[in-house]
Amino acid sequence: MLSFIFLTVLLYSGLGRPDLLQPQLQQKKLELPYIQSLQLKEDAGGNAELLSLYKKLKMTLVKRPNDIPGYSLLVKTCLSLNKYSEARIAQEKVLSLKSKSSNLDDYILLLDTYFIAAGGRFSIEASKILNRMKNEYALNENIHFFTALEHIERKEYQSAISVYKKLKNKNTLKKEKLILLKNKLENLGLPI
Repeated sequence: MLSFIFLTVLLYSGLGRPDLLQPQLQQKKLELPYIQSLQLKEDAGGNAELLSLYKKLKMTLVKRPNDIPGYSLLVKTCLSLNKYSEARIAQEKVLSLKSKSSNLDDYILLLDTYFIAAGGRFSIEASKILNRMKNEYALNENIHFFTALEHIERKEYQSAISVYKKLKNKNTLKKEKLILLKNKLENLGLPI
């Protein structure tokens, strides 16, 4: 039996399909196709002024690497320009600079940027952050929302449905997030 498992792992890894053994992927792997598709659609004409401010902000932050408000502004600017991967990196920098003074909202924004940058997928890195947050904020509706997304990514659909129903009954989560979760479940053809 052990040799069969070893052979299966070896075959899947050798065939270039380790995702069949591990449903979640690394953040950078999830972001790459999404970044490439956005680069094809990028239109600087409509956002020329914002793009100019973005470039100035980046130059300023090179000179002021510990500027928390500056990096927070960079996160918002990158999100407006559909530079989601860069927004994620900037939010990681904010958390790094804030260190122990980071709050739940900082982490929720980080999880949001992870999710958006990965094109609506939930990465291994996002799961690690979520697990840390579950211990501190176990009752928070946003933590439950991300837990449901994690369940979907791991193909634990019944757990995701259960979390969705609890969130729906509580009616404390932002409507957009509840709709997003409902649509993800319905797109999978799951009865909710």
